[in-house]
Amino acid sequence: MDPEVRTETVASITECRESLPSELASDAVVFGFDGFVDRVRRMVAERQDEDNYDALTTLEELGDRISRSAAADSSLSIEWLETATRTGGHVAHLSRAYGYLGYDPVMLGTFGDPIEEPFVEEFEGNEMVTFGDPGYTDAVEFSDGKLMLMDINKTRQLDWDEIVDTVDPETLAARIDGTTLFGMGYFADMPSFPDIVDGLLDDVWPLLEAPPENVIVDPGDVRKLSETELRDGMDVITRLDDVATLTVTANRFESSVLAETLADTESDSFIETARAAFEALGVTRFVGHGAHESVVVTEAGTSRVAVPRVEDPEITTSAGDHFNVGLSLGLVNEVPDRAAVALGNAVASYFVRSGDQPSYEELRSYLDEYEAYLD
Repeated sequence: MDPEVRTETVASITECRESLPSELASDAVVFGFDGFVDRVRRMVAERQDEDNYDALTTLEELGDRISRSAAADSSLSIEWLETATRTGGHVAHLSRAYGYLGYDPVMLGTFGDPIEEPFVEEFEGNEMVTFGDPGYTDAVEFSDGKLMLMDINKTRQLDWDEIVDTVDPETLAARIDGTTLFGMGYFADMPSFPDIVDGLLDDVWPLLEAPPENVIVDPGDVRKLSETELRDGMDVITRLDDVATLTVTANRFESSVLAETLADTESDSFIETARAAFEALGVTRFVGHGAHESVVVTEAGTSRVAVPRVEDPEITTSAGDHFNVGLSLGLVNEVPDRAAVALGNAVASYFVRSGDQPSYEELRSYLDEYEAYLD
């Protein structure tokens, strides 16, 4: 590891420990606008008998099988197993984790009409506003990443007119007013996401007496969007920075797409990519998160924070969402930017390592171990 990165990481961890409160406040938070049912799956490499099999462990191995079949002009058949079913998407993942931390998030999204059973079972105590049917995702776990096969359904067609046909702006304003954080995702799965942002700014924000101080937007896998869609859409989304402190967050690959499309910048350097995305977006804060380090860029400067090493991940699906949980938790508790990034790394690492969300006590304990997991 670069000694400078290690030094800054240790300083970020220390700042995080020192600046976090001993107990979290019960501030209101709200998340929108998607909703998915995730079927977590594993692919079988070779089956010995009814109960025993070897799993495909890497995306590279899956790619090799696909390439060999294509080269042989042959079809490919792979058995897969469902290992878990849970709610997914930006809203569910962040609401679940914030619930473990003691918050009661308000959820705005596509949960079914009536709300489907997986959401009822998991979020019975949460306030939910639904705009229609959820999407479905088959998420296949590998040690080096994941393959996500998505049936987006209602989420892809959702726009502002449909939202206000279901819930009037005054009702939405009542759910958003007084919250300290508004998390939104994902533009990539919802082409009308900018239209929804326009509607919020034009029809809801003027009704708010105490608007959210922090807005965090995860645009998602932006390679799904055309250059025109991405450019025009981000122009709208960044208007949120006029009414709140806006943080745009993306993984390393998504950061590269933003930099290439919006700033015509290609670089192997994560820090240069993040800076280019920040300058092009013109927002308060841009954060790029990766498997080995995360980067935050503001007008005050740039920080790099190394990610704790996880040698045997329990789960990788939604690691980015859990990074956003820790990042936003730091921001709403007014910790320094690089300390908030360290907190994002810690929540994501805890989740990938254990397959579960941390309580606040568990998170603070994990921060004490953070440095021991650095390369």
